[in-house]
Amino acid sequence: MSPQGREGLIRFVHETDLWSDRIEASLNAAVRDGETLGHIQVLALETLNRHAVSDAMLEDLASSAEKPEVRDFAFHALVERQHRPTIERCLSQLLDSESDLSVGEIERPGRSPLDWISKIKDRFAWDKLAKLRGISLQKNQPMVAGLLTDTLARIDRAETAKLVDRQIELAPPAWRHIQQGQGIRLETEARVEKAQTAPLARVLERLRGATSLNLLLVFCEGSTDIPVFKTLINQIRDVTDQVKFDFVGGWSQLPQKDPTLFMLGCKGAIVVMDGDEGRHLRKRNRPLTPLAKREKARLAASGVELFVLNRYGIENYFPRAAMEGLLGRDLAHFFPLAEDISVLDQMSQDFRPWIFRLKQFVARILGLGAPSGKRSIYSKSRNREVAERMNLAGDLDRTDLYEVLQYISSRALELQDM
Repeated sequence: MSPQGREGLIRFVHETDLWSDRIEASLNAAVRDGETLGHIQVLALETLNRHAVSDAMLEDLASSAEKPEVRDFAFHALVERQHRPTIERCLSQLLDSESDLSVGEIERPGRSPLDWISKIKDRFAWDKLAKLRGISLQKNQPMVAGLLTDTLARIDRAETAKLVDRQIELAPPAWRHIQQGQGIRLETEARVEKAQTAPLARVLERLRGATSLNLLLVFCEGSTDIPVFKTLINQIRDVTDQVKFDFVGGWSQLPQKDPTLFMLGCKGAIVVMDGDEGRHLRKRNRPLTPLAKREKARLAASGVELFVLNRYGIENYFPRAAMEGLLGRDLAHFFPLAEDISVLDQMSQDFRPWIFRLKQFVARILGLGAPSGKRSIYSKSRNREVAERMNLAGDLDRTDLYEVLQYISSRALELQDM
């Protein structure tokens, strides 16, 4: 059979409920065939995993499969099964080589090499997870500490609250009051969960669903960003009851905010800030500014996730068609929009890119305020109307904003199920 024919059959079996000994044997052969494309091997293995693949086979593939994507799938499948030898071994490796924890300090959204830890559900891993959490606090690793805290809380929220209190002294001094707030929040949530087992469990569940304890709070930079996030996220799924929105008020206000207040009365909080002051927009890969790095670490210490957009502001993601539909005029003169300059400046009648950048350079040298355009034809007050004309997948696919919106939606669903 040709490679294309084999791929078609595997996809067909994957998408149907057909199953037989012959199908199982064919899928096993495809997984073991080194000439089969890696993603097809993974598809075959995923289908086997739904039916009859053994732990022994997954262990073998996780350690010896030729293609990395096959090894990766087999490993994660074992963790999903709570395969104790695999989980114990990997946690022990992290304890023996503490430097490996640093790979978990990545910007969200993005896949961390340590994300597999979040799938651990069984109590046998508690002691090692607790030790790793202590190490992450000592090494000033907020992302890893948050991952470990969330995992421990899913195993035993009440015991995690006590652990947080015991490990406060391990945290950097600037984190300690935040850790205290986190411990109180976990203890409160544990009491709610315990109440669900009482005779009035059904009533309490209904009450719990009506409170903010299930909510994800999303803080945008400005008030005009809120309708954009609401409109676009609801194109993924209706999260009206799971996500509430507020705004920070700008980068100058963020350092003044007590991070414990972001978490007040909710199970998760996300802050999304513009790239104007959060990234070096003219540098390669647009790294975070020192201000953004400080705020990211400060907020993460209390369980608040900070995302910094890769463009100047939310308006820099607006497509030409949506803007033209709203304004009723040809905007070819203004598009494509530069990603590192305010849209309000760019859509000014007197805007000239090279003159504006020269003014920016002089302002930085002399320590002056940022230059601005005049007579802009666009106002941020119309952001909602633009968003209503946008198609999330068509207009934002492959942008960091699309990934942030997808993450917020999936995080809301995850918290709802907790």
